[in-house]
Amino acid sequence: MTPAIPETGKTMTVHLPGEIIRVTVGEVVDNDSFRAVIMMAPLGKTHTYKLGDSVLFRRMPGQIGDTWDAVDENKTLLDRLRRETEARDLRAAEGARRVRG
Repeated sequence: MTPAIPETGKTMTVHLPGEIIRVTVGEVVDNDSFRAVIMMAPLGKTHTYKLGDSVLFRRMPGQIGDTWDAVDENKTLLDRLRRETEARDLRAAEGARRVRG
């Protein structure tokens, strides 16, 4: 079973690490991700999310069906920065080969 496509203002069931809560969609990024503000106090001890946090959620495949899981934006940012750095280094190396070559 696939969860519904997110719509601004719609209530969705989401997964935080070790906890399932309901949130209201604030901003739809695409059909597979959205941002929402946590409007209830999470009780889980396995994460640092709290009331009022703006969290990005992404559709994740599961054994029974898809779920909406919180995305660790610090990890996402580090991954993006790493990819950008690798691409910049690759362009610099190609430019150096052309100059020498």
